[in-house]
This record gives sequence, structure tokens and C-alpha cells, in this order.
Amino acid sequence: MKKVCTGMREHKRKVGDRGQVTIPKELRDRQGIKGGDEIEFVETDDEIVIKPPTDKERLAEGYRERAERSQQLAEEMAPASSEATDRLGEAPGWSEWRLGVDTWKYAAATSLLLIWVRRKEANSKERTAPV
Repeated sequence: MKKVCTGMREHKRKVGDRGQVTIPKELRDRQGIKGGDEIEFVETDDEIVIKPPTDKERLAEGYRERAERSQQLAEEMAPASSEATDRLGEAPGWSEWRLGVDTWKYAAATSLLLIWVRRKEANSKERTAPV
């Protein structure tokens, strides 16, 4: 029988004659698994992973969390993107773009370009500084 690991805590259970195993209450509570819920079994190379199924509610929650992280990232990048726009000008059709992959690529590229410009300016100042 193989050990079931959750971080540093291990739980051992015996498999019954009909293949049944009781999931420890601590794990059920932590994962939100209740009696009557369906679970998924995912077989990897040498393991069997038991997990709650991906339902619409859990999927929606994942999308909400990702949207919140994306919004936080946009807020963190806004000053650098604004400075990049001031230095480099607007992107063609910027006002027509919707927030999507292309917008994020442009924001990341302009921020990286701004970092490059700052480094280049710093290097040129170091070279022209009197010794």
C-alpha cells in the first residue's frame, strides 16, 4: 500500500475488499468534499491522485481569481506603462484595442523597453562622467 502525502503530513488507509478507502476528515474539510460529492481519480505514472471534480462554480472562482490578479498586475504596471507611453508615444490603434492578450503584450514590451532605455541612459552617463 502506498502512502498518501499532503505536504509534510501523511495519511495511511487500508483499501477494503471492494476497493473502498475513507478519505480523512481533515482532508475532506480542507478540500470541501462532503458525503455524496463526486471526486475524480487521476492516474499518473505511479500514483493515483484524488481530487474534487472541476465544476462550474470552482471554474468560475478560478477565473475570478485570475481576473483579480490581472487587475492587480495592470495597476502595478500602470506607472511604468504611462512613463513608457510618455517617452515612446502611443501604440497604433491603442484606443481601439480591448483588454486582451495583445494589450498585455504591448504593456509588457513597452515596460521592458523603458527599462532598457533607462539602463542605456545610465550607462551613457557613466561613460561621460569626468574621472
